[in-house]
Amino acid sequence: MEGILGTQTKFTRANLRGVTLGGANLVGAALDGADVTGADFTDALLDVRVMLKLCERAEGINAVTGLCWQV
Repeated sequence: MEGILGTQTKFTRANLRGVTLGGANLVGAALDGADVTGADFTDALLDVRVMLKLCERAEGINAVTGLCWQV
């Protein structure tokens, strides 16, 4: 899912475990309750409020990139 245009998309309670969203545009996306364990958001565009929420609960290592969870 790298580089996707996901603006205003509702990922509420979605299973995003281990997904690679590098370079994705997720401005305005809703990620409330989404499972982002091991997700990689390297260079993704996110709203500050969404990024702060993700930082509170994200963890794990992405199986594809081998990177620790990051924004």
